[in-house]
Amino acid sequence: MKSYRMKYSADAKRQALELADRIGPVKACKRLGINKSTMYNWRQKMNIESKKPVQISTEAKFVKAARAELTKLDMQRQALQAVIKSFG
Repeated sequence: MKSYRMKYSADAKRQALELADRIGPVKACKRLGINKSTMYNWRQKMNIESKKPVQISTEAKFVKAARAELTKLDMQRQALQAVIKSFG
């Protein structure tokens, strides 16, 4: 029986790499039915072509912005607690 090689679009590869960034490459490969070496080759090729790391997904950007906002709010909370303490 002949085995056929799957062809994946650039977008499918990018989405697979983003999934690997979120849940880990081993879990992503199992979920997508892709060999680990295939995914690592995609990552290496994408990094070579772009000369920079794979772009951060929209979800990762949202999480990064949310963490920055949380840090800012925590600093404001600490400042307000210090003001309250000085009057108390």
